[in-house]
Amino acid sequence: MSKHDKLNKILFTIMSILIIVTAILVIAMIIPEITSNHSKDTPPMISNERIQELKEQNLYQEKIDFDYVSALDTTGQFYLLPVKQVLLDKPSMLPDYDELIDQEIILDEGITKSIISYGYQDTHNNLVILDMKSNTQDIIFKSRICIVEYRSFSWKNSPYLLISACNHDDNKDGQMDNKDLKYLYLYDVKNKELTTIIDSPFLGSEFRYSGIKDDNIFITISNDIDGNFKYDASTDQKQIYKFNIQTRKLESIVDTKLLNDLQSILNGTML
Repeated sequence: MSKHDKLNKILFTIMSILIIVTAILVIAMIIPEITSNHSKDTPPMISNERIQELKEQNLYQEKIDFDYVSALDTTGQFYLLPVKQVLLDKPSMLPDYDELIDQEIILDEGITKSIISYGYQDTHNNLVILDMKSNTQDIIFKSRICIVEYRSFSWKNSPYLLISACNHDDNKDGQMDNKDLKYLYLYDVKNKELTTIIDSPFLGSEFRYSGIKDDNIFITISNDIDGNFKYDASTDQKQIYKFNIQTRKLESIVDTKLLNDLQSILNGTML
């Protein structure tokens, strides 16, 4: 190979490396931008204590916001409108609600009409059901609350919502969010009924809908026994419940005997 060919080969290698490095840098700049445009979480809600302080000064610092509309049934009658909030940079004077500009709610023509159970984790301050048949808008929660997760499902051809939410700043960090203790609710969309499934506060939960032919939802609850607002397997314990949609009855599926028997086996004792 001549010196000229060797030089060309070296130059080609250098150019190839530069192109690859440039491509990597461009991708590294693009990905965060894409992520920031599509993964902007809603800010935590201000604590009720802070809200009361602002009200006494005729001020507010959270503003209602909307994100999207989702179909809840196959007929296109019921739609879900999650209500978010925007945190203002600084408190402002409370507005005259009669003078607020109405926000037009536009249904996306591309919304799927198929009823598929889905869930959403983010901070919302309420949920609104849009009934296209009766042209009504129903607010699910009538008092201030922080919704950290909800799931929709269909049972006997009727839409329902499972909602996990908190209503106090339990860990005293000035915010209401997923780090606070939560309660679990079931909302019957057609009958406009809100049922408290679990009224004792818990850290976190997992939902498992057992199927269209069954009436049960299986719920795993993480309890905060040591009171540090973090799940610690050595001190805290999960509880598993069965909630019957028909009877609205909640039952624990792990009784004391079953728990003790399992622990005995784990400890090396034969039953």
